[in-house]
Amino acid sequence: MFVKLLKLKCNHINLRLEYNKVEMKVIFDNSEELKVDMYTDRFKVDLRYGKDHIYWWPSTLPPIDYVLSIVDVTHCKSIKKLIFPKVAVYDPEYDNTIPLLTKLSKIDEVIVEDFTSYILSPDSPLRDVLRIVFLVTSAVTISDHVRKPEYLREIFTGNFDAVSVQLLGDIDTRFPLNDLRIANAKTLKLDRVAFKVEDLNLYFKLWMK
Repeated sequence: MFVKLLKLKCNHINLRLEYNKVEMKVIFDNSEELKVDMYTDRFKVDLRYGKDHIYWWPSTLPPIDYVLSIVDVTHCKSIKKLIFPKVAVYDPEYDNTIPLLTKLSKIDEVIVEDFTSYILSPDSPLRDVLRIVFLVTSAVTISDHVRKPEYLREIFTGNFDAVSVQLLGDIDTRFPLNDLRIANAKTLKLDRVAFKVEDLNLYFKLWMK
């Protein structure tokens, strides 16, 4: 199996970070997939390729170090998607992934599936992690429960090619004009976001200038 994998050409790699697990999916040019789950709390690696399933408990190499080894062997130049699912208040395990994230040189897109005001609060275990990966990504996608737009300003002012925000729920959240004006992204997509008509008209007048 491993000899065959070495002969395949990598198309892209996606990473998903649970609070105690790194899920890695390597997609090859022939559409086949290699799935690797690395547990940060019990030093277990679980590998699946086709009908093959292998798991082991490494004794010396931390499980998350396998991510970098696989990236090197498959010659992938970047991580296509780095996904963070819903963050629980009492999940401190993200600290275990920091040594890995600081070594990722390029991430095409960071996706936060359930972004809340807590995530960027001083008590959040994910805040420092996001600040690390924001430095090496060109796009950020957020599914947002934030009801105060100021919590997103740190992202709006980042140097990203694209920022996409989708508000969840039925609450009418209005973004002030200043939040649009400070955005540095080349492409800003706001889904289900409300604006005052006068603010939107003024924004387009300023944009035309």
